[in-house]
Amino acid sequence: GDLVSMLAAWEIAAVASAFLVAARRTPAALAAAQRYLVVHLAAGAALLVGVLLLGQTANGFAFESLRGLGAG
Repeated sequence: GDLVSMLAAWEIAAVASAFLVAARRTPAALAAAQRYLVVHLAAGAALLVGVLLLGQTANGFAFESLRGLGAG
């Protein structure tokens, strides 16, 4: 596994969740789905920045390359 796959799965789950929130197609459901997507966009951007920083620090995106980063 790697951080890029995790990020992709995060985004796919978010889009699927937004469709589930909007499934009733009522004005309230559509507004809630829109708010969810806006909040998720900010969270996804923060996650992307974190993945890029970790990838740069660990010299790779594989989970194995993260081993030992936090150890004293």
